[in-house]
Amino acid sequence: QIGQHAGLLDTAELLAVAPGEIRADLLSPHRWPAGVTGAAGDPTRATAALGAHLLDLKIAAAVEQIGAIEAAGRGGG
Repeated sequence: QIGQHAGLLDTAELLAVAPGEIRADLLSPHRWPAGVTGAAGDPTRATAALGAHLLDLKIAAAVEQIGAIEAAGRGGG
């Protein structure tokens, strides 16, 4: 259901940052075979709110990782 490309997660994140780039008329709950469209998963359940939440999680994880790298570089880790 989630898919690996152009499915629920990717579509939700794009809806959060650039909703006009989603071609809603082409969203399908059916899994496409690899190579036909490049999509894998069900994007029809994606929402901008889910995408914003996912992006918040990714940003928080990145900030934490950067902090750990900086601390290690200062001899703190």
